[in-house]
Amino acid sequence: MNALHRALSRLVELEESLSVDVDGTIWKVSKAYPYPPYGNKGLDTPCVIHTWRFEREQRNPNAWRQRFYTVRLQVMIGRSGANTMMLGQVAAAFDEQAMDTLDRNIQLDDPQLFTKLRGEESVDQPAIYDFNRIGYVGLEYLVDLVVTEPTLVGA
Repeated sequence: MNALHRALSRLVELEESLSVDVDGTIWKVSKAYPYPPYGNKGLDTPCVIHTWRFEREQRNPNAWRQRFYTVRLQVMIGRSGANTMMLGQVAAAFDEQAMDTLDRNIQLDDPQLFTKLRGEESVDQPAIYDFNRIGYVGLEYLVDLVVTEPTLVGA
């Protein structure tokens, strides 16, 4: 399993452990998808969807290379509509727990990985995100992922 897949798998594991209590109701992440689910159906919420982008590579010949990725996490709380205010409260509760969980696991239990959590400039939270033409109240995070591996490139 390559390092990027290991990182996504560990993020999924951490996210599927998230649950919050809002006014006596327990909200638990029902599914975290390492890659976007495709199809024409709605999502079982709350859920987390990941996408990623390769940013760059840095090499030290005959020693190591580092690959830099940005992983986008979209936390879909529930379908927008009449209960949007309540879903906003749930989003706020998930926000704190997600940050705490990721802060405690910055290496994702893998010495080759390092993460840094951040938001995206000019994106307000919570927001309404579209998935398969359905609006969901949710949160969005960016995780800067650095993969450091020994290599023999450029020898």
